[in-house]
Amino acid sequence: MIPRFKSALGWPECFAALRPSRADRVEQFERAFADELGVAHAVAFAYGRTALWAMLKALGIEDAEVIIPAYTCVVVAHATVESGNRPVFVDITERDFNMDFDLLADAFSERTRMVIPTHLFGYPMDTDRVAEIVQDAEKRYGHRIWVLQDCAHSFDAAIEGRRVCLAGDAALFAFNIAKYMTSIGGGMITTGDAELADKLRDCREAHCRRPPWYKPWERRAYCLAAMAAFSSLGYGLTWGLEHGTSLLDSEVKYYNDKTIELPNDFLRLMTPVEAAVGCVQLRRLRQFEARRRAIARRYHEALADVSHLAMPPLQEGATYSHFIALLAAGIRRGEYVSFMARRGVDIGCVIQYSVPHMAAYEKLLGPPAHPVARKASERIINLPISAVLSDRAVDRVRAAVREYDGRSLA
Repeated sequence: MIPRFKSALGWPECFAALRPSRADRVEQFERAFADELGVAHAVAFAYGRTALWAMLKALGIEDAEVIIPAYTCVVVAHATVESGNRPVFVDITERDFNMDFDLLADAFSERTRMVIPTHLFGYPMDTDRVAEIVQDAEKRYGHRIWVLQDCAHSFDAAIEGRRVCLAGDAALFAFNIAKYMTSIGGGMITTGDAELADKLRDCREAHCRRPPWYKPWERRAYCLAAMAAFSSLGYGLTWGLEHGTSLLDSEVKYYNDKTIELPNDFLRLMTPVEAAVGCVQLRRLRQFEARRRAIARRYHEALADVSHLAMPPLQEGATYSHFIALLAAGIRRGEYVSFMARRGVDIGCVIQYSVPHMAAYEKLLGPPAHPVARKASERIINLPISAVLSDRAVDRVRAAVREYDGRSLA
């Protein structure tokens, strides 16, 4: 079974995790990450959602509005609410599943204090255009509006040669097992603003506690287990447990449609074990980028003419954390996923919800009006892509997609 996502964990990461932890490992990871992305400061947290929560707290933003896309990871909205603020959702485009610029300007109000451009699936938004819209809103309402680039899926994506993580006031990253690179867990905020970096560190010191003594050992065990689970021999068992039992629910089901909450341990510090794994992964970041772009090109070359999938165009500067396509109307996603599984290809959807359409947010904000986000949540699929996916596996995926297309046209 070819996994729809596969972390690039290997023995170097496991050896790094198993070695005795140095007390300064997290600081070392912060410095290395900042240097790699060409920014002055990086501040590490337990999760990406913790980093966002801390950013809002550090800036004293409360009882305000934060603009985010309607189609994004729900934890962005959760962290916004849990920080004492209100999300304002902007619908997306079908071209790249990012916020619709034609709708963005109308989302601002006198209560807006932050906007979070999300470069979803590695497709970069035009950060200059975002900046122009924000500047117009600042003039209109007479106060500063912070811009936090959500780079959890994009890392070093660029638009016309400009790295999106360097735009705005800061950038947000996450490192869980499904991300572009992983430290097993954790998140990071980068910024060129020394004063903001100091505020983030002060906020972390005030609110985040040291993890319990067993947490580093738990992270080591997770690293080894993840490497085994995504191996060529182990993934068949992993897939069976995920789809046939509830044993892995705590790992693969990270939200409840009816509740707005963050994990119990979201206010803990990143462990040195996580940072050690992150340092090893960081040295392979450029390799990851090159391989994902190569796989995306192979998919486009072979599948551009299939009738049942609409794919975003190949985009210069995109980093392809996922390879996304939109199923044609009338095709049932569950049946399509089952067809591919019978051919040994695990596909699915990364984000299977439109956040404003979730029960908890309909209750909080009222009836939603974000049709494209709703459509994406119902019809998007994710073809396997990772930095360690072989050409042979890519060819198997392409063959399975073309086989379905032949059946659908028959």
